[in-house]
Amino acid sequence: MRNSRQSPSPATLLGVTLLTLLVLALAPTRFTRWVTSFRGPVEVAIAPGKVVLEKASRVLRPPMVAPEVQRDERELREQFDDLLRLHLQAARENRELREVIRSLQAGTPYPASVGARRLSTQRQGINLSTGLVQVRGGSRDGVVPGTIAVAASSQQLIGQVVATDLATSSIRLITDPRMQPNLIGAIVTPPIDEDSLREPDRSAVQVTVELRATDDGVLVSEPIGSVGKPEGVLVPGAVVLLRDPTWPDTAQFFTIGLVETVEELPRNPGFMRLTVRPTGPELGRVGSMILHIPGGDPEGSG
Repeated sequence: MRNSRQSPSPATLLGVTLLTLLVLALAPTRFTRWVTSFRGPVEVAIAPGKVVLEKASRVLRPPMVAPEVQRDERELREQFDDLLRLHLQAARENRELREVIRSLQAGTPYPASVGARRLSTQRQGINLSTGLVQVRGGSRDGVVPGTIAVAASSQQLIGQVVATDLATSSIRLITDPRMQPNLIGAIVTPPIDEDSLREPDRSAVQVTVELRATDDGVLVSEPIGSVGKPEGVLVPGAVVLLRDPTWPDTAQFFTIGLVETVEELPRNPGFMRLTVRPTGPELGRVGSMILHIPGGDPEGSG
């Protein structure tokens, strides 16, 4: 004989369970405190599958991690180069203004200042026989011989315009031995490190040197006497900036490179020689440059 009483269907049980949970969730806490007594047994029952469920949850929904703000070392170095150049320019201008004040007080007329216009340009190629780099922008853009070229992304000095035609210009690299004059005046400042950041006055310590380009893409100094030179300056990593009266004012304090090696000269005791390598890629491969055209509006840009 068939039993007339039928067991509830799964759908009915699921509906009753969901309704019970909804009532417990909406009911005041004073009426549901008895539910916490089931917490221990329930946790024991689900413990074997808890680890699996947590791993599945992490796979399906990875945890949100706040992105870390990281500053690239190269970006920091370029920013420091910019600030160092501005600092040295400000110091030079301060000295010049003092001289101007003394001259005006003595009745000397003040000469008109010469500005510079900046023109963005791109490398077109390099003439392997002459070593000249061709860039866009020529005489119709106001470019003249003596215009200096600087890397667009840093303070690295590239070279100097030696010839122009209507639409292009030719640049002699500072690492080219055919550069004239072949000696480049420069100053060496301490390396960029934590000490220089904590003690900004260290950047004012300078050593004057003369550099000559070689065939290896670097520049070497004339022999430097070590007697009386400040410590921590003539060392690998030191920053070398142009300071040469034969170059235009717009070129002063741009970066020539970093000291790569310091070599003692056995035949000249007490003397040393520096090897300086430009920063970034090989100068002949720099794609984007800024031309500083003398005699223009300092705020102008091409």
